[in-house]
Amino acid sequence: MKAQATGDYTVDHTTMLVNLLKLHFGWHLARIKCLAYIIVALFKIKTVNLTEVAYETYTLSIDRTNWMLGCFNINFLVLSVVHEGIAFPVLWLFLRKKGNANTKERMQLIDMFIQVFGVEKIDCLLGDREFIGETWFAYLNTHRIKFCLRIKSDMHLSRTNGILAPASHFFRSLPVGTYCSLVGPRLVCGQRLWVTGGRLPSGEYLILVSNYSSDTVMDDYKRRWEIEVLFQCLKSRGFNFEETHLKDEERLKRLFSVLALAFCWAYHVGAWRHVVKPIRIKKHERPARSIFRYGFDWIRHVVLNPDEKRESFTHILTLLWNALTGLRCHVYQL
Repeated sequence: MKAQATGDYTVDHTTMLVNLLKLHFGWHLARIKCLAYIIVALFKIKTVNLTEVAYETYTLSIDRTNWMLGCFNINFLVLSVVHEGIAFPVLWLFLRKKGNANTKERMQLIDMFIQVFGVEKIDCLLGDREFIGETWFAYLNTHRIKFCLRIKSDMHLSRTNGILAPASHFFRSLPVGTYCSLVGPRLVCGQRLWVTGGRLPSGEYLILVSNYSSDTVMDDYKRRWEIEVLFQCLKSRGFNFEETHLKDEERLKRLFSVLALAFCWAYHVGAWRHVVKPIRIKKHERPARSIFRYGFDWIRHVVLNPDEKRESFTHILTLLWNALTGLRCHVYQL
């Protein structure tokens, strides 16, 4: 009898999720059911191996995540909103190639964001050394998008007398672990930009260009790493995206969409759980787990224990619904 009850409750959980998603997505019922089953399965098995399973502005981070599945290359260009030490995926492109995204692909992603949210919603764009170039910088300036991007140490920029020199030459006398900003904007890839640079403990140069002057440029750029935390959550620290056996482009893009929704749900539940029962702080003064992992583990615990956690499942569904409908008074933030 208990086995039968467990089965009934599990099906009921998925039905509840289906009913919630129907209110938000105008899809065919079969597609919504498929989405619901996959989301529940993701939290149960912690893997994407399918053989086993509005008023504020935003700081954006752009980056790629890629890996090889045999001889098949999986390569996503992702634009995310950085917030509270982590990044939330907003838009992405599947790149049908190895290596870096080209300027056209980067502009396509930003154009998609502008079309959906408006350029006025972009507070600042952050990116690594991959996201540089004359046409790219001109595009961002033309759209009046504030940006802070890292450049390569051998990229040329102008001295005060107008002569070009490698960027590293301006900062080679700095002690390791220090940085400074050059006086006035400098010509970089045909654009006049402010330059801040220094040397990391490893001895490597960290040189940033921005189209705004600020004493917080280095701190602004540090937030770029939040997208790396997102990729870790989608991969080894959460849903194990790299375990997928899919090689079809459309299916991979749909799977990424499901992961994005499940990730945001987990973070939202984790933020709520942290309010109800704060995450323990270890002796080294770091939290025992991340907000994402706190919510991820709780959702997984609930869906794996349907007999005793039916009320809890109803509650986390309510949190998901409130997040989807944008009821900010019910969206938990730290």
